Amino acid sequence: MKKTPTKTRKKIFVTLPVICFFLVTAAQNPGIHFEQGLNWTAVQAKAKQENKYILVNCYTALCKPCTVMAENVYTQKEAGDAVNPNFISMNVQMELTEKNPATVKTAYEDARSMMRKYGVQSYPTFLFFTPEGKLVHRAVGPADATQFINYTRDALEPAKQYYSVMDQYYQGQRDTLLLELLAKSAFQNGDREFGDSVLSDFLPKIKNPYTKNRLDLIAQSIKKPDGAGFEFFLHNAEKIDRLEKPDFAETIVMNAIMWKNPVILDLFNDHSPQQSWDKIYNDLNTKYGQVYARRVVMWTEPHQLSERIWRQYSCE
Repeated sequence: MKKTPTKTRKKIFVTLPVICFFLVTAAQNPGIHFEQGLNWTAVQAKAKQENKYILVNCYTALCKPCTVMAENVYTQKEAGDAVNPNFISMNVQMELTEKNPATVKTAYEDARSMMRKYGVQSYPTFLFFTPEGKLVHRAVGPADATQFINYTRDALEPAKQYYSVMDQYYQGQRDTLLLELLAKSAFQNGDREFGDSVLSDFLPKIKNPYTKNRLDLIAQSIKKPDGAGFEFFLHNAEKIDRLEKPDFAETIVMNAIMWKNPVILDLFNDHSPQQSWDKIYNDLNTKYGQVYARRVVMWTEPHQLSERIWRQYSCE
């Protein structure tokens, strides 16, 4: 029998462990399997054939939370166990640059189409589709592994799917459980206008809004001085603060007033005369009461106002 030369034996000895390493790594890949080289049409066809839902991860190369999730969440075995049996998963990079590889450039038409059709504006955004390609759920923003897995589980349950629950809402269902779930999802997804509308239906129906979770939900809606949430915080600040923290309600209300009246910020910067401050104070007093009128006027450090004006409003 012909003997293998010593040098050749050494090469085989060195190479086999390397081959075995890659084979074991491929076999033991514990994380989420994202399809490679398939466009949106091909992904839909595969999902329909395998009767699986579709997970689309919308990201950008410059999105730091997207990178963190790719390294620390999608690679986890728990994430793979939750996603791979139930979803065909697809990464879609939403911006195009000259440095993008060919695979990203090829899929850019899909990216632009999804951006327009589904209003993708924040990253990461996760879109979930049925095996037939119908969008049923959405989640926006970074998440740890537990929260991300919860996103995927909600996507499989019609009672928790964002767009399925939204359809029920538009069909006239207005029970408090549905409204609370839908409002939370809307604000989490950045759908603020819709969330405000749902919250306006929700607030009059609940017997006890004074829980921390519900107060946090209402606070998310208050970006301008109108609507049911603003009025609720305006007139119940003391009780809200006892459940939250000192000045919690007042700060929410005051910020809403300030953002609605940018002229106030301009006057702060311009060091405007007494007549301007008198008008601001009187307008705010009429709309929101003396306490908030004084708080808004005194928002800056006292030395930014003349001593006479500061003394007048602080001692009133």
